[in-house]
Amino acid sequence: MKIVSKLIDSTVYTAVFALNTPAFDHSGISHLAEHMVFRGSDKYPASHELFIINTLLPASVNASTQNGMTFYFLECKHKALFLLLLDYLYSGLVQTEYLESEFELERDGVILRELCMYERHEEYSLSAAALRGDTSSINVNHYGGFSDTIGENSIDDLIRYKRTYYQRNAITLFLSGPEQITLPPELLAISASKNEPTNKSDDKITEPTVDDIKPILKEQSNLVTSESEVTNGDKPRNVITWRFHAAYMQGCKAYRGTLLATLNDSESVIIEDDINCSGLFAFRVITDRSQQLIPLIQDCFKHFEIKATTFDLVDTKHHNKEVKSCIQHYVEQHACLPPAAPFSYYLTSHHHSYLHAIEPRLAEETHLQAKQARSSIAELASQYISLNHAPDLPRLFHKLMENQNVGKFSIFDKVNWVLDVSDIDCGTLESLIISPKFWSPRLNGDCYAMGLGCKDGRFFVYGAEDVKTSIREQMLMETLLH
Repeated sequence: MKIVSKLIDSTVYTAVFALNTPAFDHSGISHLAEHMVFRGSDKYPASHELFIINTLLPASVNASTQNGMTFYFLECKHKALFLLLLDYLYSGLVQTEYLESEFELERDGVILRELCMYERHEEYSLSAAALRGDTSSINVNHYGGFSDTIGENSIDDLIRYKRTYYQRNAITLFLSGPEQITLPPELLAISASKNEPTNKSDDKITEPTVDDIKPILKEQSNLVTSESEVTNGDKPRNVITWRFHAAYMQGCKAYRGTLLATLNDSESVIIEDDINCSGLFAFRVITDRSQQLIPLIQDCFKHFEIKATTFDLVDTKHHNKEVKSCIQHYVEQHACLPPAAPFSYYLTSHHHSYLHAIEPRLAEETHLQAKQARSSIAELASQYISLNHAPDLPRLFHKLMENQNVGKFSIFDKVNWVLDVSDIDCGTLESLIISPKFWSPRLNGDCYAMGLGCKDGRFFVYGAEDVKTSIREQMLMETLLH
């Protein structure tokens, strides 16, 4: 494992684990691997440690999977606690053995509900349909997966993926803080023979070709013709795709509104943030009059005078300054992009495809039960535990609660809920949060997200994308009373 350490003028210790996590199809295997890191490890077997950390400890742990890369973040002001959580996070990264029931709860419960939530949004669904209809060889694969593709992954697929891309020598760790971090010998001392087995020939995932790894700008490399049929029986809608170098992404986004003003109300413009193996992003126009529209759009582009600018290969807008710095450093070390050709070069090529409707798997109730294990983190970090560290209620629930009268228990949009627990003694509430039973709706895959947050000086337990909202109040009260 490569470790990059530096001193910064800050009271906060920061760690970022960075990994290359390629997507070879739309199955979402890299997204699934990210989630399973927090499903427990041999050293920290409890599946609810992450929720305790982010609710009761003066620390923050999170992760983000993006196009070809996954990042895990840790921030904490207390050095001893920081080292403990660093060990917890690393143990989850290199873990390759899971109960199949835990795997199914995450895949068919939590992640499926997350994907269904995204796909209910019209703009996202339209973008996904255009992406999936594009069968060109240089199209990007959707690393997050879709509701009808995430189920293609088996536990064996997950194990092979983690053994290939989550090995110790494939991880880069960035450390920063007010003093140099010296890792004690027992930290990160995971048995290589147990967690990083030698890959046999039948254990390896199909590797990308050399051209995928080393992108080369070829003459007319973005000129591809591809077609696919819609799957829902509707009249096919054309998708015209131009591919421009990533350096022109900001310029294209700046003129998106101007271009939309020249189109019909039924037509759409999609600018994908992800770039392909040749450093190009897709600029798509959805229309029923492609032959008439192509020359019009190309003429508009000629008058826009779009210039090359600096760009971010990964989304860092939700991260703090130090995390952004670590991600940017990692990306710069691993990116292999060709230089940008003149904008007019990319404008001469386009290809056609059709919208490909998503056929979602239905998010049904799950019947498996997550394993019950005591929290090691709560025991080892008991001196830090306090409700004073509880985060704010997520913005989604702030908005929902502003538009509805909120009682002891309130349901929003049939799938989201909040429970006011401000009348419960703090010590009792802390004990409940430490218990795996408290987190069973999330661990059993009944909902996408669950947590405890503060709003206006009050504590609320919340759940999002829950399939059991009709009986959730009764189940929660039984948990709280016992």
